[in-house]
Amino acid sequence: MTERKIITVIGATGRQGGGLVRAVLADRDGEFTVRAVTRHPDGEPAAELKRLGVEVVRADMDDPPSLAPAFEHAYGAFVVTNFWEHMSAEREKTQAHAVARAAAHAGVQHAIWSTLEDTRECIPLDDERMPTLQERYKVPHFDGKAEADHHFPDEGVPTTFLRTTFYWENLLGAYAPQRGADGALQLTFPMGGSRLSGVAVADIGRTALAVLRRGTDLIAATISSAANTSRSPTWPPPSRRRGANRCATGPSPPTSGARRDSPARTSRGTCSSTTRTASTASPRPGTSSPSANSTRNYRTSPPGWPPTATHGATPDPDGAPHPRSSSARRRASSWRRPSVCGSAPVSS
Repeated sequence: MTERKIITVIGATGRQGGGLVRAVLADRDGEFTVRAVTRHPDGEPAAELKRLGVEVVRADMDDPPSLAPAFEHAYGAFVVTNFWEHMSAEREKTQAHAVARAAAHAGVQHAIWSTLEDTRECIPLDDERMPTLQERYKVPHFDGKAEADHHFPDEGVPTTFLRTTFYWENLLGAYAPQRGADGALQLTFPMGGSRLSGVAVADIGRTALAVLRRGTDLIAATISSAANTSRSPTWPPPSRRRGANRCATGPSPPTSGARRDSPARTSRGTCSSTTRTASTASPRPGTSSPSANSTRNYRTSPPGWPPTATHGATPDPDGAPHPRSSSARRRASSWRRPSVCGSAPVSS
């Protein structure tokens, strides 16, 4: 039996990391196995993972030396930081840098960094419509992650940048429906007629697993994932509700490298059809299986990507350069964060 590749999961006892752990465990005949990283290996969440047969190791992003054993002999990594634990974008950036350095030192061949958009590209710091927080951010838990993106290519770590969105599970907690004066349950968000993108954490895990399966094909790509969109009950009117898979409207451009005839990321989410292509291991009943190259329709990547053997790297059996080759490292380092604002979206 072929030895499985180790995926180190930072945040394995949390929502996103836990979603990937469950996706890998469900893929019993797959090529990957999980190493779960937690600060509390004796806690109940870690104990549950151990009962499921998962390797659990202790490491702390605030303690860089503790990270080295977590990445030893690992093929890949999934990295997510938790702003809400400490409410500090600066600390979050420091944590991301520590993880990127540890992954680079261990020779990780494919990292997935769970990141978010930089909202200051849409609303500059001098725009008084929104307050400036922590001296330099509009939405710190978005902007801090976006600022940390560069640490991974700077350290030469072959990385895919995964942008997620609102968890539907939030509707069972902090954003649960509240009873109005008439006794009816209501969801009240200050969004006007805009759509709310959302995703289940299990689908984040499935998307991450699909990215890892694609290997070198998605290194340096930025992938935006959402499962569906929720609308106001009164907007748009029924005459405009056809085409549920169209992109959300709003001021946002097609991302760099996206095909003009394909769904593009918007400031409020992605097309639901796009996400099914990304995250679903098997097609829904009555639908066809996505093609092997379908992810290319909505990814964002630097010029000249995906890599080919003509770039001078030693090719692997499927024709792509080895992810730790000098060519792949150079292209990882040439990554630039795609813009998300400025023009109309592309609709499918």
